[in-house]
Amino acid sequence: MKELKTLFLAVSIIALVLFVALDLLFDSVFARPINFMDTLLTGVVIALIVALALVLVINSLLKPKLNFLNTEDTDIPPFGDKMERYIPVETSDFSFEVVKYRIKEQYHITVYDDVEKYVVKFRSGFFPSWGVGGCVTYDAVQRTMKLTCFPITAYTEKSVKVTQTTMDKVEKLIKI
Repeated sequence: MKELKTLFLAVSIIALVLFVALDLLFDSVFARPINFMDTLLTGVVIALIVALALVLVINSLLKPKLNFLNTEDTDIPPFGDKMERYIPVETSDFSFEVVKYRIKEQYHITVYDDVEKYVVKFRSGFFPSWGVGGCVTYDAVQRTMKLTCFPITAYTEKSVKVTQTTMDKVEKLIKI
């Protein structure tokens, strides 16, 4: 995932800069000889270990929801913090392609979307928060759209608000 690679790179750089700065500060405060190459090499190793550990922990926590967004499965796993809404389609000139296009303008379409099966999975951006994932399915027989959204991270008061806001935005995109 592009976001996890970006996070890994950002954490690595921050950890490296902090380690080098602190090591040089301690060397100057305690009047030790400064060996910049040793400090830099040690800092790179420590930065990579810290960044890798952080990304692995984050990946293990987010993996079930991210995996759902990237699979063909339309049965949403029993996430305890998901919200569902059924939206009746009232127009006679309904096009799922148009719905997908509108969602794509506002959100990231994940790896899996299938217009023939009337399924599109999406997510909001990961930065500055972890964002919201969602799935829109269309039942042509009943002429209803099922909108499901869930926060990528764990259940929090903020994530409930962000998920509710996303539900409202996507419903407006569908009803236009």
